Amino acid sequence: MKKIAPYISLFVFIATAFCFVNTANAGEAPDAWVKGLWIQATGLPEDAALEDYSSEDEKPWLIYSWGEGSDGPAVSLGVGRFADLADDVGGKFLNLDKSVLREFIGSQAFWESPDAEKLTFTEAPEEFLERFTYPCQVVRYTESDMGLSFMVLFIETDPFLFMAQITWETANENFTKNDAEKVLANLVLVEQ
Repeated sequence: MKKIAPYISLFVFIATAFCFVNTANAGEAPDAWVKGLWIQATGLPEDAALEDYSSEDEKPWLIYSWGEGSDGPAVSLGVGRFADLADDVGGKFLNLDKSVLREFIGSQAFWESPDAEKLTFTEAPEEFLERFTYPCQVVRYTESDMGLSFMVLFIETDPFLFMAQITWETANENFTKNDAEKVLANLVLVEQ
């Protein structure tokens, strides 16, 4: 028994430390690991849950979902950050050049469908520009074969491009374009 006692003591010490660290980190935001400038999702509905995330330092992203849809969550919000983009990407966004979007949204099938022709790519509403103080663009489109609507906010900072995408079932009468704009307006750029 004397030979086992030190191992039991060591195990209890490590387990206690592990529990303390996990308890201390339990209150942290799910994106607390992202370092540098980051886009944080705030003001989400109470039933919003973190569905998926990437822990890549170069391209971090998180996906939150909420509500009951016909085949899964009714609404999803994905937020992400891109670095080291080609020099001409920023200019294409500023000029509202739709060709730059192929790298970020939609499948090849989408770009070949009639839905792609209905896509809108505009400067973000004034309230977004004031809130984020960086150039912002908004993309709105629908993938009718999947019954989904999308609203995507791009924020251009130096050296990052941030992307926040809201996806909802087009037939969902409880979530509209105005609701999507409210979710995007609640995003916050933070230095972590």
